[in-house]
Amino acid sequence: CPAGSYSGVEGASDESTCDNTCPTGSYSGAAAAACEQCPATTVTAGPGSVAATDCVCARGFTWVETGSSSLCAACEAGTYKDAPGTGECSSCPALSSSDAGS
Repeated sequence: CPAGSYSGVEGASDESTCDNTCPTGSYSGAAAAACEQCPATTVTAGPGSVAATDCVCARGFTWVETGSSSLCAACEAGTYKDAPGTGECSSCPALSSSDAGS
């Protein structure tokens, strides 16, 4: 099947059966039999994603470098991130607050 889609039919060899698009939050490479879920705290921008690198931090989570690896960490209390991606968490406006992971 082309990347971003899957057949759902085990052992299928005919591309005409590849009519299923991977849903948001998952991806598939070329010739994949099924979609793979993005890791916890990550999502894709939409359906039909083709690689694990399409998974980005979900709302309420920000990209953090931790030495030799990276991960999506929850925004701290008093901050928020209202869109998926690698952007940073923003401070809450004056006279407002938020729980961690907002």
